[in-house]
Amino acid sequence: MLKLILGDEKGKVQNANVPIRWCINKETLAILEQEKAVNPHILIVTATQNRYYGFKETSRHLAPLDQVIEFIQFQKPEKNFLFATIVWAKNGTYSELWEKFLQKEYRNYNTDVISETGFSPPKKNCIELAEVEVYMPREIFAKEYPAWLKKWVNLWFKSEARDQCHFRKRMIFAFTIKPPIISAFLLVKLVAGIFTSFLFLLLFACKGIDFGPIVHPLRDELNELSSGARYVLYKKWTDKQGDKHVKWHLLPLIPIVPMALFLFHFIENTALNEIYYYVGISWYDFGNAWMSLFATFIGICILVILFSIVDIMNLLMSNQTTKARDFDRVKDKYKNEYFELLCSSDLSTNINSLSYKPRRRMVHLLFQNLKAKVCRPIPQK
Repeated sequence: MLKLILGDEKGKVQNANVPIRWCINKETLAILEQEKAVNPHILIVTATQNRYYGFKETSRHLAPLDQVIEFIQFQKPEKNFLFATIVWAKNGTYSELWEKFLQKEYRNYNTDVISETGFSPPKKNCIELAEVEVYMPREIFAKEYPAWLKKWVNLWFKSEARDQCHFRKRMIFAFTIKPPIISAFLLVKLVAGIFTSFLFLLLFACKGIDFGPIVHPLRDELNELSSGARYVLYKKWTDKQGDKHVKWHLLPLIPIVPMALFLFHFIENTALNEIYYYVGISWYDFGNAWMSLFATFIGICILVILFSIVDIMNLLMSNQTTKARDFDRVKDKYKNEYFELLCSSDLSTNINSLSYKPRRRMVHLLFQNLKAKVCRPIPQK
């Protein structure tokens, strides 16, 4: 059994930073000991539900099981669902759990634990499921900031600020460092836009150039300059079968082609001869220099590969020899320290009520407790 207790004293939710406490029974503790679960963690997932698309994950947290309490920050002022399960890694390391449950690729987690129908964690190295439904009223979230301030502070960030503290950090950056950076950025973008549109695109004989990025540099991107551009001399003809073919004889007339040929001819016949005459460097010397650089690069690559193989072999050997020793070390935890995890009738989410203080985690809990009071979450759309 895995049970979740959430909210402030007397079970009330007074803040969108909600303290969550969990407890288990003796049977679950015995299963963990039988499975030789080294360093078990609790995986907590928050989600919202839509009647058309089912459950949608909003956040994910991973905390040591003996931490007992964790603060969860909700982002949606509506009905939320809280799911939890106990997980552990085969080799007992947190890094393996992090790679499995918290690492992201293209803004998505590597492991899906929420489906349209509900909570579906992996079955391997995972026991017990818990679910709690909680409603978060709009009043317990932070007040809305003015639209112009939010737009300016969140500029250049992929997502909006999560809470008031996060917003204050961005505000310091927005009104100190960002103005000169914006000014330099606008100047560089203006010059780059003019150079790209009037020089680069014209060298390729283009028409239909969009000058929006020059007129509105903050709104439009430079790649929109050529979004509607068409090559004037890039013509095609259609044969009897309806296939289109490029008129290659027109391509040498593009302005950049004769300019490039002229530049190459000038360098070949003038510049290189002048360098050879005054400096006395031959093509053979250039070849020796390039071969030396190439040999150095190959040597470094070989050494990196060899040392990587040695590190991997040492890691595999150490995992095999220390796994049994790690569990022997945590046996005392199951008999002594994990008693705080057992469910009873007087469990509280107040960290001061803990009779057992999780070492190396009390600083984290005290900081989260303080942050919950001064950093209210900003509701996300």
